[in-house]
Amino acid sequence: MNNFSPPIREFAPQESPVNNIDNKIGLKKTSTKIGVFMIIVFTLPIIGSVFLGLLMAILGDNAPAFLFHESFNFIFSFIFAYALPILILIGLVGYPRFSRVHPLYPGSQYSMVQSIKLFPFAWVTTMGVNLFTITLFKYLSIWFGIPESTNPIDSMVPTSTTGWIIAAIYICICAPIFEEIFYRRIILGSLRRYGDTFAIVISAILFGAMHGNFSQFFYAFALGLIYGYIVVRSNSIMPAILLHALNNSISTFALYISSNERIASIGKNSDVLSLTEQEMALTGLLGLFVIALIGFVVLGLIQLIKYTITYIIARSKKTHISFLFNNVEGLTQKQKYGIFFSRPTIIITIVLAVLTFAVALYSSAINEFLISIQQQIS
Repeated sequence: MNNFSPPIREFAPQESPVNNIDNKIGLKKTSTKIGVFMIIVFTLPIIGSVFLGLLMAILGDNAPAFLFHESFNFIFSFIFAYALPILILIGLVGYPRFSRVHPLYPGSQYSMVQSIKLFPFAWVTTMGVNLFTITLFKYLSIWFGIPESTNPIDSMVPTSTTGWIIAAIYICICAPIFEEIFYRRIILGSLRRYGDTFAIVISAILFGAMHGNFSQFFYAFALGLIYGYIVVRSNSIMPAILLHALNNSISTFALYISSNERIASIGKNSDVLSLTEQEMALTGLLGLFVIALIGFVVLGLIQLIKYTITYIIARSKKTHISFLFNNVEGLTQKQKYGIFFSRPTIIITIVLAVLTFAVALYSSAINEFLISIQQQIS
């Protein structure tokens, strides 16, 4: 039984010569709008931080206490990183219809269960990329003095129960929902009429760049490729949201455990009896967490090996089938990328991304420099 929606017009194969020009013009306009959105993504949090800093400077000692609470940082970040940008993006690009059936393989759509089964593969692959990134920057630091790339999440560790609850909601619920809507539902969806592969790659690049640092860029890019493929094959962002939430939940729980010195030090001493009941419960969860991770790694490696061997055999026998639809008359793959990356707003986005990455990489040196200037002035 076929449960697919019929092909909609905006994703149908382009056949008329008139559409060749329309495709190029349409891609230029869409790329420009996406570039505007990405510029806003990089600049809006800065504008918000400047506004907050000025407000606190004006209020001085009369500033309300909640402005200094760690939970407020996550709420403030939500407003400027998600709430405002989503309104702007929908205003620029709209909310494109998404469902599409492959004209040659109408029965190739993933179910939710098939999508979720790919999580171990996705997690192992991205963790491998992350490990490679960490190792690369470690050696770059040794050989050329380049600072080791660090994850900014590590510096946002809450110190209160309320802070952890707000952080968990922000990282495990809000981030997956809004980021998947941004990069897979709207951006990938608006580019999909120019080819599935092109839309997946571009949305993954922008998703990685949005994180603003080398530590997260490469594995976020890898995740973007996998999530994008799942979204295209399933015609839904729900599997990607669930996988994204699960991935972030694992990272958040690991961060919470590592930030609790008493639990993290259990393996180093035998003073287990001094733990509270809550800490003992968390210790039990930690054991289950480790067992689950081992299971994910084993299953993920099996999936990775299986998919790699299957792909190599299919390519060698010339029986490989791509379920991605990329035929857009009048535009080659090279032309698509050329048009996208030549847009002025995309070029500005690249410049902002490079500057953001550089600031994140040399943040310690920059902070020391600013402190030395402040000391000289005072």
